[in-house]
Amino acid sequence: QRAIVKEYQTVTDRIKLNEQLNKKLEETAQALYVHWFERVTDDVTNDIYLKDLVDQSKETLNPLKSNFDVLEHYSIPSYDATGLPTVENTNAIRSNKYKVVSNSILLSKLNPRFSRVWNIYGLAKDNAVCSTEFLVFVPKDIEHFSYLYFTLKSENSIKYFSSMATGTSNSHQRIKPDEILQLPILNYSKNKAFEFSKKTLPFLKRVRLNLNEIVKLTELRSIILSQMSKIGSPDTE
Repeated sequence: QRAIVKEYQTVTDRIKLNEQLNKKLEETAQALYVHWFERVTDDVTNDIYLKDLVDQSKETLNPLKSNFDVLEHYSIPSYDATGLPTVENTNAIRSNKYKVVSNSILLSKLNPRFSRVWNIYGLAKDNAVCSTEFLVFVPKDIEHFSYLYFTLKSENSIKYFSSMATGTSNSHQRIKPDEILQLPILNYSKNKAFEFSKKTLPFLKRVRLNLNEIVKLTELRSIILSQMSKIGSPDTE
């Protein structure tokens, strides 16, 4: 039993290490973004908006008509809880969802004062869907992926989205998709955006790899926990 407990602790420590590393990687890249783009420079292009740099994917999936037994579901609760999608039985999801496409960025339109931006760099699974509270943005130039991701997470973007949000209560404020696409891109420089993405994209790739590992480790931890429960059960003595 001690060996199983030790294995459980090792897996738990690895999960925490990956979570801490991801937090540090994102904080470092965001600080670099502030340094490069949130200061006025001469090398900028004016009158650039989010709509000039991304396309919005609106492809939907009706779970009840799909051929999938389970869906990888990117939802608001899963983002807030773990930053990871949940795997759910298809028949348990009743409403239409947006399909999550490869090399996309998911941005929540709900309560925009709380930043919810999901990095979907690389191939998305065929059964990946997201809540319609998210908008699915695909960079027009993949070489600007990291730049756009950190732009949407920036303090200036959060302030803009919050100022445009409407709703009957503070807990259900929303911003319209058209207004999100009108986000002014401050201090934009195509060359600097490319250089920033080139420098920070490895951070996002590492974050994605760490998240995938966390999923596998979490599954392994559940198996170990189940073994621990069986050993401690009176029926097994």
